[in-house]
Amino acid sequence: MRRKLWLPVLLVLCLALTVGMLVACDPGSSQDGTQAPGDTTTPGVNEPGDENAYTEGLVFEDIGGSYSVTGYEGTDAEVVIPETYEDLPVTVIAERAFADQSTVTSVTIPNSVTSIGDYAFYNCDSLTSVTIPNSVTSIGSHTFWYCDSLTSVTIGNGVTSIGLYAFSDCTSLASITIPDSVTSIGGWAFYACTSLTSITIPDSVTSI
Repeated sequence: MRRKLWLPVLLVLCLALTVGMLVACDPGSSQDGTQAPGDTTTPGVNEPGDENAYTEGLVFEDIGGSYSVTGYEGTDAEVVIPETYEDLPVTVIAERAFADQSTVTSVTIPNSVTSIGDYAFYNCDSLTSVTIPNSVTSIGSHTFWYCDSLTSVTIGNGVTSIGLYAFSDCTSLASITIPDSVTSIGGWAFYACTSLTSITIPDSVTSI
């Protein structure tokens, strides 16, 4: 008789134990910090408050140990390029990366970038100001050609060369200071800059 009474008790205990194990193994549980199925947020990337957040729509290419920005498919007027992408530094703004982006008004270039390619900002006719960080060593040819709304340019102390037609036809550019690090300025670098009233060329420049 006692055996018959224990049987229901054992069944209830086994059922409770099974339910407990299923709850503990629930893949939707996020108590351990893992991403639950259906969660489209990528942890640590482009979240609000992330110090390395960047503008959506940027196109990146792995160039071996670092990334290059090769294009922009977004709609934001103010573009922020991150210092790192997928835990690797962003070191290059590639040739024609932002060419013909007529809605872009400003681009924040991080200190990780060392090179800006030819035609990188060609015909960005709404771009009003740009700051080139000290990490950049060269400005390619035709880089800001036809950026006719560009009024302010700050060139970092790491730039050693300014390429052909780099600021050609920037008709709103009124003044520019070239740092002591620059040794060469390419032909027609400031061609048709009809608003340019002053320019400072340091003694370090050996060829124009």
